[in-house]
Amino acid sequence: MTLLCSIPVQPLTAAADSLVIKKSILEATSLLESAIAGSLEDAENQVKAKITEDHLDYHLTMESFQQCENPYLDADYLAMISSYLVAVDVKGKRNLDTLFFGLPFIKVTVNPSTIWEYESVAVDTFEETKEGSGKFRKSGMILIDSPQTITDFQKTEDGFFKPCGTKQINPGRKKTIYGSVTLKGLTPEDILSYFSLDSGKYLESAQEKKEKLDHLINPNGLRESVFLATRHEDLLEEETEELIRQVLDDKDLDLYRKQLIDQAASLIGLVPYEWGGKASKPGYDTSWWTIDSTGRQKGLDCSGFVQWALRTAGFEESVWKNMFSTTSILNYTTSIPENSLSPGDLGLLHNGQGINHVGIYLGNSMWIHCSSAKRTVVAEKTTMFRIFKRLPAADGTENEKRSLTWQVPEDAATIKNQPVPETARPEEKNGELLPEPAVTYQPDCRFTDSEIYLASQLVYNEACGEGFNGWTAVAEVLLNRVRSDQFPDTIREVIYQEGQFADSDLIETRTPPEEMVIAVKDVLSGNLKLFDDPDILYFRNAGGDEGNWGNHAFYATVNSHQFYKQ
Repeated sequence: MTLLCSIPVQPLTAAADSLVIKKSILEATSLLESAIAGSLEDAENQVKAKITEDHLDYHLTMESFQQCENPYLDADYLAMISSYLVAVDVKGKRNLDTLFFGLPFIKVTVNPSTIWEYESVAVDTFEETKEGSGKFRKSGMILIDSPQTITDFQKTEDGFFKPCGTKQINPGRKKTIYGSVTLKGLTPEDILSYFSLDSGKYLESAQEKKEKLDHLINPNGLRESVFLATRHEDLLEEETEELIRQVLDDKDLDLYRKQLIDQAASLIGLVPYEWGGKASKPGYDTSWWTIDSTGRQKGLDCSGFVQWALRTAGFEESVWKNMFSTTSILNYTTSIPENSLSPGDLGLLHNGQGINHVGIYLGNSMWIHCSSAKRTVVAEKTTMFRIFKRLPAADGTENEKRSLTWQVPEDAATIKNQPVPETARPEEKNGELLPEPAVTYQPDCRFTDSEIYLASQLVYNEACGEGFNGWTAVAEVLLNRVRSDQFPDTIREVIYQEGQFADSDLIETRTPPEEMVIAVKDVLSGNLKLFDDPDILYFRNAGGDEGNWGNHAFYATVNSHQFYKQ
């Protein structure tokens, strides 16, 4: 903030001066993000204190907190920064950073809420014997977690059982009190009020400052730079890796369970948690992590992850289509006791409407789930799940066609010069188009670490204020050029081809943030795509003009940049 406030805000034409101010705005926004994150941490501590004070259910309350929408999702960060700058102009710059980090960026409210849960009743299950003739034997045990009528059985003199009518099971109910959490963020007007400034008087000054910054940085791109979830390569611990191997090598475990674990484990750290996120296809989606039209990153929620794992593992459509929400999972599966859990069973946080969560049991008290707290898929020991469910028996026909693909990701630093995998194409058999094979995440990258970093420096040079989608789009153009016959064959040669990129002499002085390097690496590896079109080879800032550029056909606008096809 001190750096930004020391620079006069005025329209500048020199590219170097513009980049300095743009960098200052990004640094100020990064400080803003840090301050909001610190306030969010304080809010979490307030929620935990409220849980203890009011004896609230811990897991339901924390899940409510973690599922709260980011109160700054639609924030106008330039307007917030401008309001703060006005306050600094009026109040002075003394203790600038202290004043800034003292702003109450998050207001948290915890309202007690009540849910009623059925207390499950364990009942025996029966199966008909080979002898037939109405002779049954006990086959196991299930839990009844809602009022229902079941077949009653009576033991006969020969030790078997026979049906003897029906009986009504009415589980008892228990009341659970948890905290329903809401979060509220600051507005530009709130910032002025915090410093005892009349927003009616000073808001116009803040707007003038904002307009002077608008021409330098795209507000939408700025929003895409804040609170990004990024891919994790280090979420698999040795204990988890060994347990996954044991499950997949277990000769007594059904193939369909192995395949479910196989696919669930393959997504650890590789998709962002997004409330309401569902998959549109099986396999890895190269558009995950990009920003959708609402400003949210594309990803999966907990039930979306379970449904994706079932679909990608080869379960029949009649199974995975019925697993689109925690409520549908509750209705479509069979309740089992906790001591009957086997890898591939499901666990839920609550057996009703409202706050809920679902995960896939791995074994040894470990669960694989798309965590709202960790913002991605994780494998961890947790006691949050208290309703345990078993899937319908799978038809092995489709499952036997698939092989287990999970492997421990290699150290990215040791991967050198590997060929870039091409996207699988639909095949044809007897004149009919077969379904396109599911895409898998590619841990390998044909480019070296130094090439990836140089590519990231170019992306920073061209799109430092353009947000995640802007970074991805520019990196795609770079990769398309390397692959195109019309351009040189290496990243360095493409970047330094004469007359292609502005300020090329400054590219290797840039310091891209870690999340930008991760995004660029994923683009170069084929794991991240905004366009997924090899013919997009050009881009420029055309001031929003979406007409063709000479012989280049306009394709799309991404924040401040227009992109073109050959």
